Amino acid sequence: MFWLIWWSLGPDTPQEQAAFRAVWFTDGVLSQMLVLLLLHTRARRPARPVMLTVAAVVAAGVTLPFTALVPMFGMAPPPASVSPLLAVVVPPFLLCAAATQSLYLHHVLGIHPANKDR
Repeated sequence: MFWLIWWSLGPDTPQEQAAFRAVWFTDGVLSQMLVLLLLHTRARRPARPVMLTVAAVVAAGVTLPFTALVPMFGMAPPPASVSPLLAVVVPPFLLCAAATQSLYLHHVLGIHPANKDR
């Protein structure tokens, strides 16, 4: 993912590098929140507080690069062409997380398919 974003933006100047950091930040927020939601909910519908928290963090993460606060974080507003790029980069990451979810539940948490509610 890193390489694809780097290659697509071609961050050669300090301004382009700052935009890259904003895109990388947004990608990280989206990926982490979606994986958190995936791992937290298992097969059930997520609780309302979880959904509200995830929605708030995603909204803040997507909005921050377009606010006046962005220079404080060494970022710059990304170009409009980034939205399709995120749509290409985030889903494969989520698919990999979904594919390994059962391994995580079984080997890390000790939850077996027959007793998911344990």
